Amino acid sequence: MYVDIIVTWDDVYEIAALKHKLKAEFVGMEVARSKEGLIVSQRKYTLNLLKDTEIITYKPRYIPLERNLKYVKRDNDS
Repeated sequence: MYVDIIVTWDDVYEIAALKHKLKAEFVGMEVARSKEGLIVSQRKYTLNLLKDTEIITYKPRYIPLERNLKYVKRDNDS
């Protein structure tokens, strides 16, 4: 689902500034309705970003971790 907004204003520069701000804030957001409510996703935006940077062609790697590994904070950790 996409949302259309109608803006009326007598200043075309202000309309352009508003459109630019909204585009920057909500780029790539998709909203879908389900029985549980609304689902907001940036899946399409993320896939396009991966395609543009060619990261999508990378192969996944299996990197095993030790089971039940626990992080212990040291004094010099930030």
